[in-house]
Amino acid sequence: GHEINNPLTYLFTNLDLLRVELDLRPEMTRARELYDETRVGAERMRAMVRTLKSLSEGATGKPDLISLGRVLEWAAQLTTAGAKCRAIFVVETPRPVFVRLREGLLMELLMLLLFDVAEALPASGGPHSVRLILEPEEHEVAAPLIRVIPSVPWRAPSLSLIHI
Repeated sequence: GHEINNPLTYLFTNLDLLRVELDLRPEMTRARELYDETRVGAERMRAMVRTLKSLSEGATGKPDLISLGRVLEWAAQLTTAGAKCRAIFVVETPRPVFVRLREGLLMELLMLLLFDVAEALPASGGPHSVRLILEPEEHEVAAPLIRVIPSVPWRAPSLSLIHI
């Protein structure tokens, strides 16, 4: 965490100083646009660091009762950020689903699966929307599943249902 947080601190400090300079020069509209884009990217990095820190704390020890929808949301956000603009994942959770697992390991598994889904999408014309519908189990012994519905034809129909 510190390896990323310390450089982020420098980045945000310099961005704040840059913003002050840009406010003094209203004619620099393109520079202001670049500043805004950089600030958004830095905020995304900060959020990712927080999420990864939270997950790494939950990667060891005994399984815990966790919200599958929450972990799926995190995995979708992180994978969207790293999927080379191929996929934008949209998570739908009709009702809360809880599973007894180690949160960090579940996150790692979901991210690997979602990267596979993104890689199966066409490289051109993206990003493509992919709906992830979390379906709770119908019976005590059944496992919840995630239904994957891409907005375009893809090369991996075997990933259409992910059983947890």
